[in-house]
Amino acid sequence: MISTIGLDMTRNASDFRHLQNLDDGMYSHILGKIRKRIQKPCILLLTCDRAELYIEGTMPSPEIFERALSLNIAKAKASRYSMCGKDAMMHLFLLASGVLSPLFGEDAILSQLLHSLDIARDNGSSSPCLSRLFNMSIAFGKRMQSEYKLDDFDLSIAQKIASMIEKGSNILIIGCGFRSKMLAELLKSDNRVVMTLRDSEKTFLLPIGVESIAYDERRNSLDQFDVVISATYGLYHTFEDVDLPLFAGKKIFDLAPVEDLPSSFDAIKISDIDGSNSKRDKLVDAISKRANDETGEFIRFQKKAEKAPGIDLMSESFSYEVVRRMQCQIDKLDVGNCDKKAFLDALYDSVRKAYIAFEFSKKNP
Repeated sequence: MISTIGLDMTRNASDFRHLQNLDDGMYSHILGKIRKRIQKPCILLLTCDRAELYIEGTMPSPEIFERALSLNIAKAKASRYSMCGKDAMMHLFLLASGVLSPLFGEDAILSQLLHSLDIARDNGSSSPCLSRLFNMSIAFGKRMQSEYKLDDFDLSIAQKIASMIEKGSNILIIGCGFRSKMLAELLKSDNRVVMTLRDSEKTFLLPIGVESIAYDERRNSLDQFDVVISATYGLYHTFEDVDLPLFAGKKIFDLAPVEDLPSSFDAIKISDIDGSNSKRDKLVDAISKRANDETGEFIRFQKKAEKAPGIDLMSESFSYEVVRRMQCQIDKLDVGNCDKKAFLDALYDSVRKAYIAFEFSKKNP
C-alpha cells in the first residue's frame, strides 16, 4: 500500500515560505522527525508549489506531517489533500511528467524527485518499494517530456510574450530559471535585456549578450526599464504593494508558478497568454492513460516481489553496483552529446528487472 499526504503551497503561500530553499541538513532533519513518528518507510518531496509525503503503508495522521514542517495545523488544513493505493501511484507518475505543474510541462520536477529520493536513501527512510516507485516515475517523466515535446509549451509562451513587447525596449527579468533564460534569448537581439542574480559570481549562467544586476538592486534600478518580467520559483513576492508607484508606465508580466506580484499590479500572467487549453487537455488525457499503464506495471512488479521476499532489496543493491561500475567505464569514453544519466537510469531499470526475473524463475520453476 502506497499512501500520500500533500499540501498545496499556492494556497496561503506566506504560511509555507520557511520551506523554500531548505538545505539538505534541514531537509533530512524534517524527514527524520517524520520517519521516527510514523515508523514506516517514507519519502518527503518539496517543490515550489507543494509538499508531499509518500509512505509505504497506511496513511498516518496528517497532523504529524504538518507539525514536522512547523506549520499551523488549523491553517494547513485548507491546503491538505491525500491519496492512497493506485491513486497515489498514478498521481506521482503524472507529477513527474510535468502536467500537474503550475508551469505546464516543466521538467524541474524531475530533479526535485531525484533529490527527494537521494535524501530519503541517505537518511535510511526509503524502501525498495518506494525507491522503485520514484525511479519509475522519474524514468516515466523523462519519456513523456521527450515523446510529447512538453517543453514546446514554454517556447510558444515565450514567443507570445516576445510579440507583446515593443522592439528597442529596456527589459528587466527577475529570476534566472529555464523560462527566464528562454525569454532572454528570444528578446536580446531586439532589446536590452538585464537579468537579476542573487550570486554575482554566477554570471556564466546568463545567455551571452544579457546583462545582470544583483537581485537586491532590483528596486533601485527600475527607472531604467520599460518592461519588467518576474518569473521566480519562490513563495515570496519580488515586489510589494508599496512598490507599485515605481511601476508607473511600465509593462508588467508575472510568469511565476506562485504569483510573484500582488494583485494590485495587474500584471499579465501566463493564464492571460496561453490559449492552448484544447491541446493541453489532449496531452493530459494521453499522458494520463500512459500513467495508468505505468501504475499497473508497478503493481504487477510489486506482486512478484512480494512472492519472493528479499529479492527486491537484493536487486536494488546489485543494480546499483552494476551501474556504478558501468559509470566508471562510460566516464572514460568520449560519447559526445549522449545523455549519460538517461542511459544509466535505463541500464539500472533493465538490470534490476532481469535480476528479479531470474531469481523469481529459480524459486518458481
